[in-house]
Amino acid sequence: MIAEDNKRASRVHRSPTTVIILQGKMYSKVYLSAVAFLLAICVGCGAKVEIPEELREGARLLHEHCVAQTNVDESLILASVNGYLPDDRTLQCYIDCLFRTTGLIDENGHILFEEIAHLLPTEIKEIIVAVTSKCRTIHGKDECETAYLTVKCYFEADPEHSMLI
Repeated sequence: MIAEDNKRASRVHRSPTTVIILQGKMYSKVYLSAVAFLLAICVGCGAKVEIPEELREGARLLHEHCVAQTNVDESLILASVNGYLPDDRTLQCYIDCLFRTTGLIDENGHILFEEIAHLLPTEIKEIIVAVTSKCRTIHGKDECETAYLTVKCYFEADPEHSMLI
């Protein structure tokens, strides 16, 4: 029984009550959506804004889950800190995993920004609204490419403030 519970706890799944269980901990869908958005495009990060402490644990678990799901090389994620978003299939699917795991992207590949806007730090909200409005209608050949192209658009729309973390 304990082994079965541990297996279930290590997977991510959604429930109809918008609660997501990630490595045995329950998180609200809206909370993890904010985390996923900040992981996928940290606008204003670095010296200006850090991920709030209350989002860091969820960010770590979500990152670990999506790395395990996609087998992305962490160096590809780290490369984006300097404003470079490598065109790599596993990185594309990592970004999609962040969005899909939390329900932050709809069936058409559009980011559901309105669901999380109120959770974002005030000092970066205006920048995020401007960037996301420019990149809402991008589509690739599949979900992974669409997520990647959307984040790439964020990088191009505001390279000074964008990085994947």
